[in-house]
Amino acid sequence: MNNAALANGESCERLMHESNSGNTVLATGNFPLKEDDLNFVEVARIMDKELESDENEVIDEYLKDSMSMHTSEPPIPYNDPELKRESLRKSEIDSGEEKKSLAEIARKQKSTKSLLATNNTQLCGPRWKGKGFSLIARDNPMSNIVKQLQNSLMKASISGKLSGSNVILPARSDQSNLLDRACFGRPISTLDRETTWFQLGPEEAFYLVHSLKCLSISDPESGLAFDHDQLWKIIDSSTNENFLNMYAAYAHLRSKNWVVRPGIQYGVDFVAYRHHPALVHSEYAVLVFGEDGLRPRLREWADLQGTLRVSGSVAKALLVITIKWNCPLSFPICLEQCSIEERVMERWIPQRNRDGSSQV
Repeated sequence: MNNAALANGESCERLMHESNSGNTVLATGNFPLKEDDLNFVEVARIMDKELESDENEVIDEYLKDSMSMHTSEPPIPYNDPELKRESLRKSEIDSGEEKKSLAEIARKQKSTKSLLATNNTQLCGPRWKGKGFSLIARDNPMSNIVKQLQNSLMKASISGKLSGSNVILPARSDQSNLLDRACFGRPISTLDRETTWFQLGPEEAFYLVHSLKCLSISDPESGLAFDHDQLWKIIDSSTNENFLNMYAAYAHLRSKNWVVRPGIQYGVDFVAYRHHPALVHSEYAVLVFGEDGLRPRLREWADLQGTLRVSGSVAKALLVITIKWNCPLSFPICLEQCSIEERVMERWIPQRNRDGSSQV
C-alpha cells in the first residue's frame, strides 16, 4: 500500500488501494479520484457527504430494529387471564419508563435552548463542519497557502483587468486551485476551458497588489499597468463605501491569517473565518467604522440590538473595527501609520447581566 498523503494524509482516514496503473486512488462510491487531483477543500466536501450518508444508514438501521422489536413478540392468548394481567403490568411499567425518558429528553432540550438563548454572544469559536476538519486545517495553515499563491502569481507575472471596482483575473489550473484554497475572489463561468477567470473584489485585488505585491492590474483599454497610487484613486472613486477604511480593516484581518469574505447576507461588511469556508463556519460578523463617525450604522439602539440579534442567531460574534488615522489621508503613508481598534459587541440580556443576580 502506498503511504502517500492525500492533501493532509494523516488526518483523513480513507480506504486507499492501488489501481492497475500503480496510482493511489481514493475509493469514494463509484468515482475513484486520483490522489494528485484532490486538495483539502475537495476532501472536506467528500467527507461531509460520507458523514451524511453514514447518518442516514444509522437512522434506517434504528428504524428497522424498532419495527422488529414491536413485531417480534408472540401474541398473548386471549383466554389466559394471568398472562393478560402480567402483560398489562409490564406495559404500564414500560409506558411509565418511556414517559420519564421523554420528559428527561424534553428537559434537556429546554435547558439547551435556554443556554443558547442567554449565551448567544458567547458562541464565538471554531465550529468545524465535519469530523477531522480541524486536523485538515492544522496540517494546511492558511499562511502557507497564501504564501504559495503569492509565489505562483509572482512567477507567472499575471495581470488582471479592471472592471468597475472589481478585477477580472485569468488563472491556470494550479493558480485557480490556490486562489480557491486561499479564498480570493470567485470563479466566473466562461467558454474558455483552458483558463479559469476569477472576479476579485476591490479589497482582495488591492491586497494582492499592495500587500503581497504579486499582481499587477492594467487598464482594459490601453493595456498599461496602473501604479499603486493610480489604482487606489480609481477604486476609491468607484466604490460607494469609504474604501480607505474598508481596505485597512480587510488587510488587518488578512494579516492575522483570517479568511475574509463579504458579509452582505448578514447585513455587515465582512465575515471572518478561521480557515476555508468548506471546513469551518465563520466566527465574526464585522462592521467597519472610521473615526470621523460619518457612517450611519449603529447610531440608534434599535439598529445595534437588531444587528446583535442577527449575528447571534447565526452563532457569530459582532466585531466592530474602528480605523483611526494618525496622519493626513494620503496614500500610502496613511496605511502604515493608522491604528486599528477591535471591539466585540454583546447584546444586553437582563437575566444574565442584572447586577447581583443571574435571574430576574
